[in-house]
Formats: sequence, C-alpha cells, structure tokens
Amino acid sequence: MRKKVFGVKLGRNKKSRLALFRSLVAAMILNGKIETTKTKAKAVQTDIEKLMGLVVKNNLSRAKRKFGFTRIVKLARRKGDGAEMARLEFVDTLEKDKKDKDKK
Repeated sequence: MRKKVFGVKLGRNKKSRLALFRSLVAAMILNGKIETTKTKAKAVQTDIEKLMGLVVKNNLSRAKRKFGFTRIVKLARRKGDGAEMARLEFVDTLEKDKKDKDKK
C-alpha cells in the first residue's frame, strides 16, 4: 500500500534531512542568498517563508510584506551531474542593494 509522504525526502533519512534544512536556512539568513539545487531550494523555501512570517507577525521587523519574502532564480545546470541549480534569495534585500548602488 502506498503511503502519503509529506514534503521531499531528497534521498535522506529524517535526521539528515532536518540537518540539511537547518543548515540551508541558517546560510540563507546569514548570507541573504544561497545557491543549491532547484529541488532543495523549493523544499527550504517554505520553511524560510514560515520563519519570516513569524518575524513580521511579532513586529520584530518593519517589513512591508506579509508573504512572498523569497524568490527562486534558475541558474545553469551543474556541470558535473547536470542537476538543475537555483539561487534562493530574499526579495527586499535586492531592492535595497539597488537603491544603494543608484545613490553611489
């Protein structure tokens, strides 16, 4: 009998999958963007959106958005194995960077 599986397994057991997601979320928060495979980016995007939603809800930030904090930008395929690569980045930080560059 086929069971429903919530989310993406990514060929890992539960503990290693959670560790992968934690490290990707931490890297995203520290750096503002991460480059990873498209599947991993889609899987982690929901966790980051939930986390940012809590930040806005608790008024720890003066974010104008209530949802849609991140975007996935498709990149060229990885040369070694041909995996689809993507960049997961925050939407608002890019707009601030553009304004800063225009002022200079």
